[in-house]
Amino acid sequence: MRGALSVSSFVFVLHIVGLYGQQASPAIMEETVRSMIERITPNLADKFVVEIPEVAEQDFFHLEQETDRKIRITASNGVSAASGYFYYLREYLHSTTSWTGSSLEIARKFDELPFLREPVHKD
Repeated sequence: MRGALSVSSFVFVLHIVGLYGQQASPAIMEETVRSMIERITPNLADKFVVEIPEVAEQDFFHLEQETDRKIRITASNGVSAASGYFYYLREYLHSTTSWTGSSLEIARKFDELPFLREPVHKD
């Protein structure tokens, strides 16, 4: 089952961004988060854009809808980008995933993403 990997995917993101004091490059973190999105919601993976800047002063994620209806996740690192993705799942697709289960079948029924009325920024 594809959704069963979601928690382990998140743990992998934690590992790749550096549990040992070394941080992966933004490109590696972006690709890791994109891979996680593909595993969790393959039907919506092409609807998300992940961007991690080279330098970030503080931990954050920012969500905004682009003109082509894609959701751009800009974040300070891979963990924050994954948090932004899970925030969108919970708040806009009414889906969750955790160690004890998930409601991802709801998210997997969408062909298009719900409209994000205004950008979301979380520090």
